[in-house]
Amino acid sequence: MLATVTVRYSVEREYQIHPPQEAILRMAGDAARNWLDEQFEALECEPTNPVGKILLLDQLLDIARYGGEPHFRAADAWAHSFAAAALAVRRTPTVLVDIGAWSVS
Repeated sequence: MLATVTVRYSVEREYQIHPPQEAILRMAGDAARNWLDEQFEALECEPTNPVGKILLLDQLLDIARYGGEPHFRAADAWAHSFAAAALAVRRTPTVLVDIGAWSVS
């Protein structure tokens, strides 16, 4: 089964990333959460929760937003790492990160 992460900025700007299986396997255990934490900090994302708690879904949305559309458009190594991490933490073969609707499903 082909694992897919779709990152949607708008109806016209939607990108599907299919990370290789080995990238997904590298994100096993704590590796995915650690990668997301590192990216959240490196991109200087601002917590959206007023009490400062960083929820995993908000973290995925913020990293996709702050990381930038060019990564997903190019389907570069960073986009594949993001997709592998999203698949690992969501534990599903497909993930939709919808920036416009601010939702992950």
